[in-house]
Amino acid sequence: MKIKYLAALGILSLAGSVHADTLLSQDYSTFTTGALVGQGGWVQLGTIATNPIQVASGAITMANSGQDVATPFAAVSSGDLTVTFTLNLSAAQAGGDYFLAFDTSSTATNYNSRLFAKSSGSGYVLGLQMGITGATPVYGTTELAFGSIYTITLTRTFVAGAANDTGFVNVDGSSYTGLVTWAGTSGEDASLAAIALRQGSAGSAATIAGIGSMTVTTSAVPEPGTVALMGLGLGAVLFGARRRRA
Repeated sequence: MKIKYLAALGILSLAGSVHADTLLSQDYSTFTTGALVGQGGWVQLGTIATNPIQVASGAITMANSGQDVATPFAAVSSGDLTVTFTLNLSAAQAGGDYFLAFDTSSTATNYNSRLFAKSSGSGYVLGLQMGITGATPVYGTTELAFGSIYTITLTRTFVAGAANDTGFVNVDGSSYTGLVTWAGTSGEDASLAAIALRQGSAGSAATIAGIGSMTVTTSAVPEPGTVALMGLGLGAVLFGARRRRA
């Protein structure tokens, strides 16, 4: 019985780790001070090149309007897609605007799962918008401080069916926005393959003193064929254990 239990546990553990991959890992302290574009796969989105996004003091810095950029990773179309990074804001505005999103490619402007920042009291709050046309961001209620560094996790979950993908934002490992479901009239993109940084509108966007240590990971649902193979593997292990005991 112990052999059967351990075999089953091992294969179930393998099933849980299938397709759990790091798609992007960047430490900006290793980048050259100056323009971000041309380093780490980052390219300019669109034609606006004013206020180019920079690398300074080991982090990405952004003004509140100007150049937008993106960097690619292997396309993901199922399971969870997560980006984790450190964030230090120096200013935000009452209207709020998004500064980071997933994208369908590093040359497109199909911004998905948009991360917003707006001023609140003496600090700011972050918000997540799932959906594009007709959707609005859902903001957390915990005020964050300007000049402080936080670890931000944004997770997008692909859910079977139309207009029902979900997402959430955690700050320093704790739930911040709660679960946000796709909204509005825009359809969901079938896959995502880039991270985009956007400087937005001068009248509403935040000023970012530092984005650092960015990692993109995926934990996709195993394909049916993979699950079937695991089942066969479990059967073979148990059969061999039974023969040895006999």
